[in-house]
Amino acid sequence: MNHPCSNLIDRTSWVNETKLDDIEILTRKLIATGLAEVRIDGRTWPVYLPSGSKQYPAFWTRDAVWIAQSGLLNTNEIWSMLYVMAAAQQGDQPRQLQHGLVVPAWSAADHIALSDGSATFFPGTYSTTDDQGDGSFGWYAAQDANYQFIEMAWLFTQAVGDTKALENPVRDRPLIERLSHAFFAAEFDEQTQLAKTTEKTRAVAFSDAIKKTGYLLEGSVLRWRSARRLAALWKALGDTDASNKYARIAETIEAHMVPTFFEPTDDGQGWLVSATENGRQCCVRGTCFALAFGAVRGETAMTLASTLKASATPGAFDAQPQPGQITYQGQIRHLRCGEYWNDAQIVNRDKYQNGGYWSMFAGWYWRALAVVDREFAIAESTKFFEHIDRYRFDRENCEESTGQAEHNGDAGECGGIGKCGGVGGPWEWIHPDGSRVGPRYLAGLTLPYRALTRAFDVDADEGIQSP
Repeated sequence: MNHPCSNLIDRTSWVNETKLDDIEILTRKLIATGLAEVRIDGRTWPVYLPSGSKQYPAFWTRDAVWIAQSGLLNTNEIWSMLYVMAAAQQGDQPRQLQHGLVVPAWSAADHIALSDGSATFFPGTYSTTDDQGDGSFGWYAAQDANYQFIEMAWLFTQAVGDTKALENPVRDRPLIERLSHAFFAAEFDEQTQLAKTTEKTRAVAFSDAIKKTGYLLEGSVLRWRSARRLAALWKALGDTDASNKYARIAETIEAHMVPTFFEPTDDGQGWLVSATENGRQCCVRGTCFALAFGAVRGETAMTLASTLKASATPGAFDAQPQPGQITYQGQIRHLRCGEYWNDAQIVNRDKYQNGGYWSMFAGWYWRALAVVDREFAIAESTKFFEHIDRYRFDRENCEESTGQAEHNGDAGECGGIGKCGGVGGPWEWIHPDGSRVGPRYLAGLTLPYRALTRAFDVDADEGIQSP
């Protein structure tokens, strides 16, 4: 068949049209394994779970966005997940939980119960009651969910081509109003507009097992993107004042991004640090993330992309990463090999977010590399897809997978680790010691697929376009 992205083949020369079709078919198969339903007020809403193995038996806000970003969901599927997020959002008053935990007003849920659509605001638990943890995963509700909620609304408007649905009420509040309130739910600095957190108000994002304080790179990038999205959405809805307000916020964040987070190295290269206080470490994932989204541009972007290129593990697909290198079988570590988070009390070294190599980061990595060297980005992508070809979940009789599911590396259930007859890659994370954990992880292929079919572009100009 004539693949809709076949016009990009000349820019990604290793992918012929047949291969591109095969990757799309595999991605669609993988997405289908994650299909589930959320029941709200007697009605069922289709959603997608993080993995086909159902190892995370809830609807997760951030993973839903990463799946939708593939471009392979229809408008009804995106709307369904957006509605579930909106319906689970905290109301106009904060909620005090046990053990000193706080859910600020208008917070979006970290994840949502399938049984009744009720909200869990903290990682590390499936409780939707007032007992949602002891502070190990933050004292305030997870911050990134607010910005991912906005991104899902953006993806919906892009899919349908207009913003009319945002004026419709969800539980008596127009959706656009809910999005605008969510933008201000998480802590931020008034002067710089950067995301921040303190020891007493700590709120986590994706790297939820790692303790970070001060200004936060990931939260700031997401906040910048969300401000641009809201500026475009309000413009499309005809409210110039609101649009200009969010545009100014985005400009303020961008102006402070490099001065706050860029860390030059002695050899003339540099990284973005993950946080400015606890967790102030050169962050591979965060650097890829910021470059892929276009939050850092110009000369600094070139420096960061060159640093990523110089840090790639050279050699063959199975080459063992050495200290300072960042890739293994085409997948990406949070920090450079040999480095570990300063405060990762709930996760052992070389496990999960403290040393695992992650499939979902690969697409951001290629897009970041393409800022300085598109051909090198293409070459790196071949290693990732070699891994997928070797371990793809739909292949019979492939090599046995190993590893543990628990964050701390203790033996535990992993949703069906075993031979690949329905339980293989992409995994959530792998390690050169043979660990392959979290089979059929949807974002492990949807985000690389998005990068591949969009020719490794960056998102910088997307946020200024009205639907």
